[in-house]
Amino acid sequence: MYNKTMEFNKPHIYKRKIVETGKYYIGKHKGGDKYYYGSGKDYKVDLKKYKVIETEILEYVEDISKLNEREIYWLEHFDAVNNPLFYNKTNKSYGPVSQTEQWKKDQSERMKGKSTTQGKTWKVKDASNMVGGGSKGKTWKRSIPTTQETKDKISNSLKGRDNSEWKEKIYTEERNQKLSESLKGREMSEETRLKMKEAAKNRWKNK
Repeated sequence: MYNKTMEFNKPHIYKRKIVETGKYYIGKHKGGDKYYYGSGKDYKVDLKKYKVIETEILEYVEDISKLNEREIYWLEHFDAVNNPLFYNKTNKSYGPVSQTEQWKKDQSERMKGKSTTQGKTWKVKDASNMVGGGSKGKTWKRSIPTTQETKDKISNSLKGRDNSEWKEKIYTEERNQKLSESLKGREMSEETRLKMKEAAKNRWKNK
């Protein structure tokens, strides 16, 4: 815990000791959150189990942009990664705690025009509510955005295609019955009714 003489609102480097284990954890904090205790994996496991800690402020850091640098200094000072009395698994600093205005500006410039989901994968865990049963268990990957030329080619390739066989597989009587049962008793808002009405009008216009 912090004592009354500690100014936890200031950016600082701390060293915390879990009393029951006698081991320490060194970390950085940009200040403002009195109840932030650190993020080391093994340290957090023991902290949750034993809870009693002692805190020492190793250094207050006036320039927040130097916070990562000062954390590295203290980790290397104690050689925490090789010291059995410490929970730290590295003498490096992780996490952009020192988010200066310049850092934010650089990040903004770096991310311009980039997709935050491009190239990432995710798995559909439960597709029971998706039309046709979805694709439960499949892994999807977001690829590079499709160009307009590619979109036009796909559109032209699908023109005149008979989808009746596909519809018969998807819109089975069993599926329709389940959907009907799931919708029983649901009340539709006036806003939703108007949206559906407008969508239906647009479909008829485009036919």
